[in-house]
Amino acid sequence: MDVLRLDGRPDRTSGAKVAYDTALARNIGIAFEGRCKTERWTICRLNIPFDDEDARYRMIPQTGVKLAVTVEPLPTLLRGE
Repeated sequence: MDVLRLDGRPDRTSGAKVAYDTALARNIGIAFEGRCKTERWTICRLNIPFDDEDARYRMIPQTGVKLAVTVEPLPTLLRGE
């Protein structure tokens, strides 16, 4: 699972929850990254590894959460804003 945009829309929020619950049920780690921002949102990515090799490649722990947040993120414009 890669990019999930959480902007308060129920379909996106539930998609992120399903992805998180799936990782929790599989007892695997996830990576949550905040890399850029708009005036209203921080753009985040939720990475859930497909298998152990994918987790090692992305340096995601076997269990728990890897959190990466850019201290001074670049401003970003989203299409439609």
